[in-house]
Amino acid sequence: MKRTLAVAVVLTLFPITGLAEQAAPPDAGTGFFRLQRRAGRWWIVDPKGEPFYSLGVCVINPGADHAPSLGYSPYHRNIVEKYGSEKAWAEQTRQRLLEWGFNTRGAWCSGHVDLPEFLNLSFSAGHWVKGNLPDFFDPAFVKGVEAKAGKRVRPDDPSLIGYFLDNEMQWETDWRLGPPLFDLYAKLPREAAGKCALADFFRKRYASVERLAEVWSPAFESWDALLDAEELTPVEGASARAAADREAFTLTVARQYFRVTTQAVRKHDPNHLVAGCRFVSWLAPVVVVQACGEFCDICSINHYEMGPMGMAAYHGKKHAVRLFPEDATFSRFYQVARKPLLITEFSFRAMDSGMPNTYPPPLIAQPTVPDQTARAAKYRSYAETWARQPYFLGNHWFQYMDEPKEGRFDGENGNYGLVNIKDAPYDVFIKVVKETNNRIPDLHGQAEPQGLLDEVLVRTGELMRLSDSDFQKLMRDASLRQDGAPAETVAAALATACRTGAASIRLQPRGPGAEARIVYSSAGQRRVNSVEEAFGRRLHGELKAIAASRLPLIGAGAPGAAFEVAVVDEGGKQVVVLKRR
Repeated sequence: MKRTLAVAVVLTLFPITGLAEQAAPPDAGTGFFRLQRRAGRWWIVDPKGEPFYSLGVCVINPGADHAPSLGYSPYHRNIVEKYGSEKAWAEQTRQRLLEWGFNTRGAWCSGHVDLPEFLNLSFSAGHWVKGNLPDFFDPAFVKGVEAKAGKRVRPDDPSLIGYFLDNEMQWETDWRLGPPLFDLYAKLPREAAGKCALADFFRKRYASVERLAEVWSPAFESWDALLDAEELTPVEGASARAAADREAFTLTVARQYFRVTTQAVRKHDPNHLVAGCRFVSWLAPVVVVQACGEFCDICSINHYEMGPMGMAAYHGKKHAVRLFPEDATFSRFYQVARKPLLITEFSFRAMDSGMPNTYPPPLIAQPTVPDQTARAAKYRSYAETWARQPYFLGNHWFQYMDEPKEGRFDGENGNYGLVNIKDAPYDVFIKVVKETNNRIPDLHGQAEPQGLLDEVLVRTGELMRLSDSDFQKLMRDASLRQDGAPAETVAAALATACRTGAASIRLQPRGPGAEARIVYSSAGQRRVNSVEEAFGRRLHGELKAIAASRLPLIGAGAPGAAFEVAVVDEGGKQVVVLKRR
């Protein structure tokens, strides 16, 4: 008779060193920008060790936007006439930006103005206009990423904060009307690496092609025949299973993208942050944000308001994969990614500017406001909302100057600027921007920390990112101590469960006066970790609330450490079950 061994473990973990978040004490600099949690709040830390909340501006560039109908950039002509040189413009622009409370060059900036910056590597460059993405499994893509990373990264640059991998990728059908990721890969030819990845995915999920045919049409005589399919449609009555397959394969593709790109960047530059791929906020699939959190340091988001027609179309469309519910705080992005967030574009257009503001059409996206006063109120509202969240690192305004009224390359012709096309500031707007920026760091320093679950999951992610040997050494050392903090006990249990292949983890309350338990099975053994009663009760309550929400999913910011959260009744007790994804 096979016996099951019950093992009770209470662990205390020593502070983990060697991670970007805790590489040095708060008052010590490392010579590069890094991340750190201080009193439950995320911060960028500058090379000298000081907290840095990134208030950035995009397109700080004397060339500005080219107007195809004119054959030149009107802004550039105006600033050369006004200042005599790009160098003089740069000096004036830097002085202005610092005076207005900005401290970062965002995307699409030239090197003229001396400020800390993020660099966009654009690994999927050339795909932004039409939206169709490359095959991330293709050896040519992998080789191209490696070559570009080797050429473009700047490992020794102390003024560089980090890298954006890409910009506004079409993970789900959007304004560019391309297919969802699953359908894109289904259409690939049989010899494509991505099509082979799809076939391998199905082989692992279904015991036979006959079982596959119960969910997907057409039916195939063999797994090899699947490679010739150009379209897969759910069988009637199997839509739920097909939707789960779509999500799971989208996660597989996203993990491939983030794994390939982040490994290439870190191979050539271990010193700087990897800041995600600048998601379109409304159209970021939940599973893709999960993958971003697993591999990147920062989750970057471009956020613009939708107009009434755009909102109606968005809610009326049946999306191929789960997207996030509306929430200006982006709390669920953080819940899933468990990496700090950075808004990398946001903006509003005012009708008193004299600009056409006709594209994008305001009824669909980026609705206009009547004047600069209303524009300033929106800036303040959004910037302060984000600063009050402990998981935000900053926000970047799009953009420094207005676009040409004649339209840029894609037709945009809006009042996005801090200054107009003649380089004159919008004074009413700037006054409020300056006041807001000056108090933003203090607001963030007063942000309410997330709670016990966040503390546990951030710690779990740190443990998951350790090498196997370092993790095992830490566990051996930690197991010698018995006076541990409950958050570290739970994090150790979750990380151990994930590393040893446990499919699910259970948090069992045991009633007043008794410790809660974390239970999972691994390598044929039933493992039990005891958790102090009050801590276990509070953690149980936080997890129950997530299980009852519209998005019962949590991430720990590391591969293999994301969980679907559910509650089951066992003998009158509500047990939280964490199912690994």
